[in-house]
Amino acid sequence: MIQNQNMSIDGFLTEYVDHDDLSSQGTLPILVEENRFRRMRGDRKKHHISGRIALGNLLGAIQGDVANIEPGKGGCHTRNGTLLNHWSISHTDHGAVAVKSTGPYPIGVDMEPKSRLVDMGALDQIATEEVKKQTPYPTNLETWMAIEAVSKATGYGLSISREISYSRGVWKLRGESWKVDFEQRLVGGVHHLVSIARLITEAP
Repeated sequence: MIQNQNMSIDGFLTEYVDHDDLSSQGTLPILVEENRFRRMRGDRKKHHISGRIALGNLLGAIQGDVANIEPGKGGCHTRNGTLLNHWSISHTDHGAVAVKSTGPYPIGVDMEPKSRLVDMGALDQIATEEVKKQTPYPTNLETWMAIEAVSKATGYGLSISREISYSRGVWKLRGESWKVDFEQRLVGGVHHLVSIARLITEAP
């Protein structure tokens, strides 16, 4: 349980896209990274398009907008050099999700099919022994997803995952505290879990 009643957490909005919806896609979505896209093949290309469609729809992107991931800031949506939104995306073999913060702070998301199994060997790669003891979740998948969402929110990804700790309802990393929420969603006809990490700040 989070004890500090003076905390503040930004809200968030989500946009989902099924891979099956891409059949009618004509021109590339605005936020596709064209140089990177040209090097992609097969499913990876499809995943990239669906994620960027979801993101562009959510952000109301226009030509010339930039959506980059910056270390320490996470996903940043800028227009003419001005930061407009913090965002994050995730995709599976069935579709993609994009989230954006309704406030000024970073946000992270991970989406996985509910049927995905994460064994202890895989979890060992991203979680410390202490986190595995303290985690509030009944499955390794949920612990993995919470860590990944926090990691993505920071812009560093899983390279810093073993610095993340958990205590009394709060995930912590480098002096910052994060709240992780879960929701369930049917994407591409498959049941998914979605984890969303938001920064906890002091209320004004």
